[in-house]
Amino acid sequence: HLPKAVLYPPVFGPSTLRSAEAVADTLVDLGFDAYIQKGYQEKNNTVWYRVRVGTFSTMIEAQNASNAIHSITNF
Repeated sequence: HLPKAVLYPPVFGPSTLRSAEAVADTLVDLGFDAYIQKGYQEKNNTVWYRVRVGTFSTMIEAQNASNAIHSITNF
């Protein structure tokens, strides 16, 4: 398993695909390899979306990417 820098879209109420797409699009525009992961929580019968960035060979690389993203965005 390779570590990944994980970002969550801003949530105002339930997370939506639209908000995840906006975050992913912004990150792609900034040069990051961003993609959306969809999940389902059976307990609450809710769908959620997570924006992930790249694949990294070390946790340090993943943390550096996360730090870079946080320093240039408000995600």
